[in-house]
Amino acid sequence: MRSLLFQTIVPLFLVAFMPQLCAADVITIINPSFEDPALQDDEVIGNVNGWVIDGTGGGTWNINTSSYWNTPAPDGNQVGYATDSSFVGPASLTQDLSVSLLANSTYSLDAYVGHPIGFATQYSIDLLAGGNILASVSGTGPEGSFQLISFNFNSAGSAFVGQTLGIRLYSADAQTAFDAISLNVISVPEPSSLALISLITMCIACASKRSRRTMPCT
Repeated sequence: MRSLLFQTIVPLFLVAFMPQLCAADVITIINPSFEDPALQDDEVIGNVNGWVIDGTGGGTWNINTSSYWNTPAPDGNQVGYATDSSFVGPASLTQDLSVSLLANSTYSLDAYVGHPIGFATQYSIDLLAGGNILASVSGTGPEGSFQLISFNFNSAGSAFVGQTLGIRLYSADAQTAFDAISLNVISVPEPSSLALISLITMCIACASKRSRRTMPCT
């Protein structure tokens, strides 16, 4: 009876405990979809709340009714853009996050990128720690629409563990728009947690063998 109870309770414990070890945590990004402040249709302003603009300018754009876009913004009505259309040269939007790089963790960054019709150029999206590039993706996005960009970074062995995370959205020229920026992290369980799971698994196996040995013959 005791063995049967053990074999019933422990698997339930594992079912409840394991998802906590493998669950992804969402890292807070200020104004990730550039909806603050709310603008009128096709209105543009030269600042981006929560983000630092470097280079030849940038801003927030409500692209509803705009002739430069064939599709709406991926999330909401607005996008953030780098490099003002009236200038030539690179620009970026950067945000330092409120968390530091964790050891033995996998980070997943997602973002939508696109260019106004007639303004295709090179872009890059960088995951930073202490201003150092951890991982990056670059290319030329679609004109008049948006493409989802995703990439990962595993911090195992990184020299930048403990440094402040950041995100940089870069455009080589006029003009690149970004939207729906998100960053998740999955941390590898500590050795003590893995040892506990291994111990419980071994106990289940031993209890199962003992139960089979003491089972009466029929």
